[in-house]
Amino acid sequence: MKRLDYTNIDEVRPFLSRYGYNEFNCNIVTLMMWQEVYPFYYEIKEHYMVAYWYFDHHFHWMMPMCDDQYLDEALSYMITYSNTHNQEFMMVAVVEDFLKRIKSSQYSFIHRFEVDAGDYIYDASMHRSLTGKKMQKRRNHYNAFVKGYQQRYEYRPYHSSMYGKVMSFLENWQAHHDHKEDIAYEIRGIDDLLIHHNELSLMIGCCFIDHKIEGLIIASYLTPE
Repeated sequence: MKRLDYTNIDEVRPFLSRYGYNEFNCNIVTLMMWQEVYPFYYEIKEHYMVAYWYFDHHFHWMMPMCDDQYLDEALSYMITYSNTHNQEFMMVAVVEDFLKRIKSSQYSFIHRFEVDAGDYIYDASMHRSLTGKKMQKRRNHYNAFVKGYQQRYEYRPYHSSMYGKVMSFLENWQAHHDHKEDIAYEIRGIDDLLIHHNELSLMIGCCFIDHKIEGLIIASYLTPE
C-alpha cells in the first residue's frame, strides 16, 4: 500500500473521477486536507483500486473503485489483506448505491447507519435565490448582514498574495474557539490546501469587512451533479 501525497495524486484521481461515489470522502481535496489525522493508503491493481484510512490503530476501508464484474475480486483482496494484518474487516463512508451493489456479491455484510456521520446536502438553487419558507432564516441573516455592513464588505476570489492574511484570520479563529486542538488540525489542512490550490483546482473566496478578512470559503467539485 502507498500513502497518498502530492507526488501520486494523479494515480488516484482517475479512479475517483470514474467511480467516485456521491460522498465527500471520495474527493481528492478531502483526502489531502485530512492526511495528518486520517492517513490514506491505496493500491492499484489491474482491474480496481482499493484504499483505506488508518486511524485508531485500524484499517477503515474505502469502497473499492471498480466495475461490477471485478467487485468480488476487489472485496476478496481487501478481506484477505485485513486478515493477513490481523485486522477486523470494516468499510466506512459507504453509500446506499454501493450497498445495493454488494448484495449481488459473494459476500454478506452487516451494515450500520450512523446518523452523525452523514453528509450535509444542500440545494444549490435554493442558496442562490434564498427564496421560499425553508430559507427564511438564512434570508434574514443575509439581509441583516447587508444592511449592517452596507458598503463595508467585499467578496474577493483568493490569490496567493492573500495567504498571510488568511492564515492570520484562521489563527484568530482558533484563539477564540472552544476546541483549539481540533481546529489546529483543520487549520494545518487548510494551510496545505492553500499552498496547493492550483494543483487541486480549488475555488476559494474571502469576505473582507473594513479591508480585513472575516470569512473564508473553499469549494471543489465532487461529481458533475
